Amino acid sequence: MLSINYTREMYLPVTTKTLFKWLAVVAWMGVIFMFSHQPASVSSGQSTAVRESLATLRVDASTQAVRKAAHVCMYAILGVAIYFALRDTSLQPTTAVLIAIAIAGLYAISDEAHQLLIDGRSAQISDVMLDTASSAFGVAAYTYIARNRRKDSA
Repeated sequence: MLSINYTREMYLPVTTKTLFKWLAVVAWMGVIFMFSHQPASVSSGQSTAVRESLATLRVDASTQAVRKAAHVCMYAILGVAIYFALRDTSLQPTTAVLIAIAIAGLYAISDEAHQLLIDGRSAQISDVMLDTASSAFGVAAYTYIARNRRKDSA
């Protein structure tokens, strides 16, 4: 006899699932906004604390490397979250990928503009490029893993 395990998520209408996915995108954008809204002294202190924590693990990283790694992680996650929300639309997968990267890139631009208003912070075109590339990397990694997972289960 065939047994199917249903989860609560399966009962949610697509519109509700889509809403939750977009709320996750907005929440993650809020996290990025929160970090960008910190004055330079606070942001620098956090980077130094992370660098010192890594040093206890015998990982030698500059404060600059820690800051750039944070950009990569934050925007890779943002790109994946946006792509995940766009998958519920009628968009072709390639179009969804490109739109996800574009939205993340536009958010990176607004994030850098926002930093101009914060004490001691500045806007860097290189950060916009890194953030956009990071979102592309995140989406590419996600789609690669998802594709291979489907092949393995087939």
